[in-house]
Amino acid sequence: MAKPPKSNPGQTELSGDVTKAVELALSAALEGKVGRPELRQAADIVARVTVAQFSGPLPHPGHLGEYENIMPGAADRIIGMARR
Repeated sequence: MAKPPKSNPGQTELSGDVTKAVELALSAALEGKVGRPELRQAADIVARVTVAQFSGPLPHPGHLGEYENIMPGAADRIIGMARR
């Protein structure tokens, strides 16, 4: 499998073991052989990881909304703290 280009700053290289597991799981899925136990185990290793980054004096707007849902008035208190 060819290595991905280095042009994407958010992209990282996987370790050899992970790369092999991903290749095995993908080829097994393409060949319809996921029923075999060793291939099922390799397929279980494949995961999707999403990383989000937010910076600033306030929480991410989605997180701020969750604070408000949990404790009404919390968003106003948090914004007040940031203003002070």
